[in-house]
Amino acid sequence: MARTTYPKSMTTELQRIIEQGNAIIEELGEGKESAASALKSKWSEIAESARSTFDKYAETVADKSSQVIEGGKMALEKGRGYVREHPAQATGLAVLAGVVVGFLLARRK
Repeated sequence: MARTTYPKSMTTELQRIIEQGNAIIEELGEGKESAASALKSKWSEIAESARSTFDKYAETVADKSSQVIEGGKMALEKGRGYVREHPAQATGLAVLAGVVVGFLLARRK
């Protein structure tokens, strides 16, 4: 099974969150009221940071998916244009592809 790799900025952000969690744990030992206040404050910072990082990656994914969709549409239009300009060649290629697939499937049995 392939190991998932994450962008360096994500792992850096995760490390920062872990360090902040360790700091909160240390503060909890110093006093209950100040620890609760510090916990609330730090959690707000961490949550906002995580939200911001997630939004940034979500936007990047949306941009990339839009680029892929546009590329696919352009390739489809080029293919349609080729078939319109060269119908005999396109038909020949389709027949050839059908023969190759048929041969491969027949060999499989």
